[in-house]
Amino acid sequence: MGVVQIPKGQYTIYEGNFGLVRWGREKQYEPARPFFVEWYGCRDSFHYHFNHWRNDEKRFFYAFNRQRLQQFFDEVESSLNMVWRTQFYDTNIRGVCCIKPAKLWRNDKMLMSLFTILLRAGHRYHGGNNWLTCVYEHPYVHNTHTAVERFFAGKTVYTGCLSGWCQQFDTQIMKEENFKLDKLLIEPDSCSKFFKAIGLFIRRKVFRCR
Repeated sequence: MGVVQIPKGQYTIYEGNFGLVRWGREKQYEPARPFFVEWYGCRDSFHYHFNHWRNDEKRFFYAFNRQRLQQFFDEVESSLNMVWRTQFYDTNIRGVCCIKPAKLWRNDKMLMSLFTILLRAGHRYHGGNNWLTCVYEHPYVHNTHTAVERFFAGKTVYTGCLSGWCQQFDTQIMKEENFKLDKLLIEPDSCSKFFKAIGLFIRRKVFRCR
């Protein structure tokens, strides 16, 4: 894809900000087009708009080093044996990358919430095999450690009805509401596992990817 162009605008962007393209038109008779980028420092605000705005390609901008995040998610998604991976692109603004989350993340609001936590955790990553340490050191993971651990053990299907990782899996909330973790995060069904196995075989043997 090359370098993704961010529409021109007077932006104040801080590290860790999320950006979504707003569509608009200069003149009433013109077709709508990408007009400017709305930036969010709050994950919850970003998630609300990501799930409700026109965003056909499910891409967004993120203010952090593209290469470090890509290396971090290569470790994360390899550990999950994911066939289809998250894509990262450079943009025309230094220190801002464009991200298209893998289907595993973007097709489920709860897992998309975890994805943005992992993005923030990726700020601590500087290479090597300590990616999981970076995850568990993040403040949002402290109180959801058991759920994160279960997720990385392959229980990647969420069966509940909420959309916020911390709101669902906080240890105290789980205890007070009598939620059962083994019922909320489960393994994919056998059909999904079968097609995933085929996809991994093609990925590793044909394309020589991790």
